[in-house]
Amino acid sequence: MGQFPGGAPRDHLVDYQGLVTWSVRAGSINRAEATALRRRADAAPEAARRALQAARELRGAIYGLFAAHAVGDAPAAEALERFNRHLARAEAHAAIAGTRDGFRWRWTGETDALDRVLWPLARATAELLTDDALARVRQCAGEDCLWLFLDVSKNGSAALVPR
Repeated sequence: MGQFPGGAPRDHLVDYQGLVTWSVRAGSINRAEATALRRRADAAPEAARRALQAARELRGAIYGLFAAHAVGDAPAAEALERFNRHLARAEAHAAIAGTRDGFRWRWTGETDALDRVLWPLARATAELLTDDALARVRQCAGEDCLWLFLDVSKNGSAALVPR
């Protein structure tokens, strides 16, 4: 977590329920999975707290990797190590499933594993880190702005500045 305008840190990821809500909105889990995860979190609050802490750790590692890249720096070894630990956990649950039209990724394991919400995030991050689109990761041009974004403008010159 970094400093924000005014010097006060802000974190919108305050509880496990919020993590589940964000995961549904991001499309990484569906509503049925969210319901199962919320029930499990209610039944195992300490495990939910650990999963939330893991989400914050993963978020920090992802931010560190992309932020370094956005300004042309090498990634910190510690951020890369942390990310790779999360990626290894996620990949342990990744499998290929056959479909009528071909194949798709799917997640194995318990449907109410509280860290399940992190698996698609780790995988998508790894895909972007190893894709040509990584060159379009930018940091907001606003003073004191820490936002990162994927610049999909035609000429690759967007400079997100919050209002």
